[in-house]
Amino acid sequence: GQIRKPDGSIDLVAMQEVAPLLDRLADRMASASMRLGGIEVNNIRPEIGSPLLQFRNEITDALPAVTAATEIATWMPGLLGADGERTWLVMLQNPAEMRGSGGLIGGFALMTARDGELDLVDTGTSSDLSQFRIPLDGAPADVRDTWGESLSNWASFNPSPHFPTTAALAAAGMQAMGQPIDGVIAVDPEAVAAMLQITGPVTAMGKTVTADDVARFFTVDAYSEYLDSQERDDVSMALVEATFEALLAANWRAEDLLDAMRRPVEERRVLAWSVDEAEADWLATTALGGWLPDEPGSVIAVTFNNLGGNKLDAFLTTEVDYEPGRCPTNSFQRSAVRVSMLNDPPAGLPDANYGFFDLQRVEVPDAPKGTNRLLVQVYAPVGANYQRSRLDGVDVPMYVGRERNRPMWWTNIDFAPGQERTLDVEFEEPTVLGVEPFVMRQPMVNQEIITIAPNRQC
Repeated sequence: GQIRKPDGSIDLVAMQEVAPLLDRLADRMASASMRLGGIEVNNIRPEIGSPLLQFRNEITDALPAVTAATEIATWMPGLLGADGERTWLVMLQNPAEMRGSGGLIGGFALMTARDGELDLVDTGTSSDLSQFRIPLDGAPADVRDTWGESLSNWASFNPSPHFPTTAALAAAGMQAMGQPIDGVIAVDPEAVAAMLQITGPVTAMGKTVTADDVARFFTVDAYSEYLDSQERDDVSMALVEATFEALLAANWRAEDLLDAMRRPVEERRVLAWSVDEAEADWLATTALGGWLPDEPGSVIAVTFNNLGGNKLDAFLTTEVDYEPGRCPTNSFQRSAVRVSMLNDPPAGLPDANYGFFDLQRVEVPDAPKGTNRLLVQVYAPVGANYQRSRLDGVDVPMYVGRERNRPMWWTNIDFAPGQERTLDVEFEEPTVLGVEPFVMRQPMVNQEIITIAPNRQC
């Protein structure tokens, strides 16, 4: 229902009061579902059994929503400043230049929350951030060993798909800038589009964007409409600031905001982390956590990092096909993942100075306009053993790293404009029963296609 006060702040008292009520309701629903589940409806007359089955199904279907509402009502007041002012760093990720967590940090905003009242206190661009270095002690040792000094640069500090690692580095970087924060939120242009569904169009510096065109503006059109990079940054951040201000001022209902943000959250386009360990642990259990599991099972992640210093990833399409082996009588199973990628930029892109391509970074002799380079990483299951990899059918070596208790294999791939490339990786992974195969999704401009087809080997 409506959780906002007339002044626009969030009614934290109401949330705190309703949390125990929701908790008791969830317990009773779980108990009722368990009791009803023990009744064999086939042995009951249909006029009684059918309604009973329907009632049981309705309780079972509603229980996850009630449980989620309970957790939100329990944890959200603290995140919104019920116990004192919180400062949140909002990072704006641009998937047109991909990073493991989503995209290059093109700008940021600082927001405060106190007693449910949210305020936008500052904004800045990637140029503002690039003046400072990120302390490397904000990352775990295995991440430092894999990525080294690149983690100290705001342009390249977020190659990992495990968002808590990225967020902790961002917190360390802000602390080094003299701006301590209490948490990090990452959003991308599709999340901004969801906000505009609530606010309607916004205008800043003569530019108007809507929910329908804002994502394309940030990932493509801005680079042709504003050839001067400083002007482009100024307009982009002005639009972001106008969007946040409009959202804070709008008389939205909680269910409307949740409906608008549902798809971006499901696609990992909205991520959150708190410096408070208990809150961070709770966020890790939600769709906002961006958590790469570190336990055994057929769970993989395929991530892409742009190495060309360009925005060509706006025209990249990808498909990940995972074939986990399935043989419960063997301790290891043979598995494979195929990564298909197409670099398909349009003709007539702006020159290199405007962000679409940088042939010097790609380092390909006589590379045609629109050439790109990607770092492709396969985060294999815990305990997996590399066997073979091929690029377009030809054997290619992969470098080895490690993160989150799992091996990570990676290689650099160059793409001419219009070129499609296929990376096949074969490996053995431990047989782990009871864990459904899963591929962790990376948010992209063109959402990747993921298929999982278990390979029955015995």
